[in-house]
Amino acid sequence: MSTTDFPGVRWRGHWVAPDVPPFSVDPTSVGSDLPPAGFSRAQFRRVLDLPEVPARVPLRVSADSRYLLWVNGVEVGRGPIRSQPRRLRYDEYDIAGHLRPGRNVVAVLVTYYGHANSFWQPAASSGLMGRDAQLVLEA
Repeated sequence: MSTTDFPGVRWRGHWVAPDVPPFSVDPTSVGSDLPPAGFSRAQFRRVLDLPEVPARVPLRVSADSRYLLWVNGVEVGRGPIRSQPRRLRYDEYDIAGHLRPGRNVVAVLVTYYGHANSFWQPAASSGLMGRDAQLVLEA
């Protein structure tokens, strides 16, 4: 990946999640005041039509807790790697080699573990973060 693929550190993508029951957060909270969901999985899918495939299609992605990324039915990656929950990691891919002219499908399965285990620690709950399976992806 090139540093020009995503200039700066600011993401244009937004976290997306399955329907979560209404909740409110105390504006003075430092997190952990909302209970996390239990183990869950969510599937995200986008269909796009391309007249031609660009030479490069940079993509970056992260999830709470883990993701599997497919493009046109081929597994492209999984992650993010284990990290400290207040410094969530993300991954970058160039998916141009997996695309074709015409209809394409980008799909992600996100698994949320719900409770700390030997390979994952939950983020402090604040709004949606740290409560359920969610994804941020930008290409």
